[in-house]
Amino acid sequence: MQRTIEGEHFRGMYPHLMYSARLFEVLTRCPEYAEVLAGNSKVIPMLLHVAAECDRPLRVESDHEGRRLALEALRHLAQWKLWPPPAEAIARPSMSPVRSLSRSPTGSEDMEESLSSGTSRGRQLLVPSRSPTQRPSFARRCLLQESNDFINITLPNLLYHEHQGIRLSAAGLWAHIHKGAVRQQMLTGVR
Repeated sequence: MQRTIEGEHFRGMYPHLMYSARLFEVLTRCPEYAEVLAGNSKVIPMLLHVAAECDRPLRVESDHEGRRLALEALRHLAQWKLWPPPAEAIARPSMSPVRSLSRSPTGSEDMEESLSSGTSRGRQLLVPSRSPTQRPSFARRCLLQESNDFINITLPNLLYHEHQGIRLSAAGLWAHIHKGAVRQQMLTGVR
């Protein structure tokens, strides 16, 4: 698929995005293959890139179908809970409670005591964890940021795309990621 995105030839031909994306869509239907694909650090960013490239000029008309299939592959990964990362991981980095960062009039001993004992005069602040075991790798942080941008910016825009298939697949992916909002709308509609 990388050669298709770059417009390069592969084994003497220029592959169509539709056929490359179809392979990923079919493989992600099976949980075992989907897990292997999600484990590859290049697959999800590549699918996000293909799905988000709707403003780029089409080489052939079937590129719309390829983008739709990339959205379907992402939906299958979401179905198997392999993507997107949990909302807590997307919204902010790993957080841990810190007791108190204010100084008392008596000096720094009180601040050190409150940090070590866990007392904070009734309040706790959340700051990014400094533990190297809890920090995600650089590649993981990049994937978290790409996923966050895709879900919050690109996906809502795809709901209004001119191509019906892309709108349909984007709506399915959005609904799968935002199950709570869909349930709430359904309950509101029942009333």
